[in-house]
Amino acid sequence: MVNYVFDIDGTLTPSRQKMTKTMEVFFTEFVKNNTVFLVTGSNIEKTMEQVPMNILTRCREVYCESGSDVYHNPDGDEFLLGRNSNYEKHWDCPVELRNELMNMLNDSNFPTTMRTGNHIEIRRSMVNFSVIGRNATVDERYVYTLWDKDKNERAEFAKSIEDIFPDLTANVAGEIGIDIHPKGKDKSQILPEIKEWVDGKEPILFFGDKTEKGGNDYPLAKALMSSDEKELHHVYAISHWKDTYDILNKIRSEEIELKKQFETEPDVEWTQEWEDAGEVYE
Repeated sequence: MVNYVFDIDGTLTPSRQKMTKTMEVFFTEFVKNNTVFLVTGSNIEKTMEQVPMNILTRCREVYCESGSDVYHNPDGDEFLLGRNSNYEKHWDCPVELRNELMNMLNDSNFPTTMRTGNHIEIRRSMVNFSVIGRNATVDERYVYTLWDKDKNERAEFAKSIEDIFPDLTANVAGEIGIDIHPKGKDKSQILPEIKEWVDGKEPILFFGDKTEKGGNDYPLAKALMSSDEKELHHVYAISHWKDTYDILNKIRSEEIELKKQFETEPDVEWTQEWEDAGEVYE
């Protein structure tokens, strides 16, 4: 059995937007017939804004905040339940980090007139930092994305954060943010747990849009491809949610075609096979 692990923002949905109707219809059927895990840097509230509940409740596990806040549906009903262990993983953002992020915000060359507020979002087990601010519209996000591709500011800020706070990890996340959390609490933390769910010989396919070094999908991609079973697994580097849709459609088409081949293959009597080989055994 194949096990599927998906990032959400930019991989299953447009960035910070709801899942499109096309993907919703397709993925609703997909989760019914496959083992699916979701992992996102977002909190559960934002996750539920983007992904319909009838999909979330059919996933094996929903890992929020890079895996430090976990939800599932053990009773098969329409509700998600948080694990008791979630509370053990909560982390308080140090005052020193907040002050440094404010310094970076002041040092940024991105125009202050284009900033939208909500620059430091403190979640249960991590912090998301954004120069343009998380109140940005889709169009404003696009403007900042183009600016950051040219200036590479987020990658530089992330490196500075790790240099100043060696016990923290900072990764470029989504279109406008940086995810910050204690070392070891990135998305790679979910892999040992997923391996407990699956047979050691079952492949794991991971889909993420930030799998390059410095991105928040990179730690899980690296851990997956560095494992002892790496020849079984695969990482799909996604540029757009449509890439995910196209790849899954192709996989489904190949599975249907393979199934048809098995169904149409004629049954041959063993004695006939031996006769064809020129040897008959009674």
